[in-house]
Order: sequence, then C-alpha cells, then structure tokens
Amino acid sequence: MVYISNRPATRFLGVYSGRINAQSDLGFVWKASAVAELISTIC
Repeated sequence: MVYISNRPATRFLGVYSGRINAQSDLGFVWKASAVAELISTIC
C-alpha cells in the first residue's frame, strides 16, 4: 500500500529487525499486532 499525504502519519505499523541475509533487500518485520501480543504476555 502506498500512502501520499501532506500531513504526518501517526500510526505504528511495526518494527524492522534486520535483513534476511547480507545480499538481500528483504527484511524481517514484527507487525504491530505481534508486538502488542508480546507486550501483553510480558506485562
């Protein structure tokens, strides 16, 4: 999805946690729902 706006975006989408390997442009991302679930199990 592409979002173009003249206003700032204020929605948490996830956390980028690194590339799959050094030669790749693909990476690992923790979705916002996974981060929320992890936090709820810790707290």
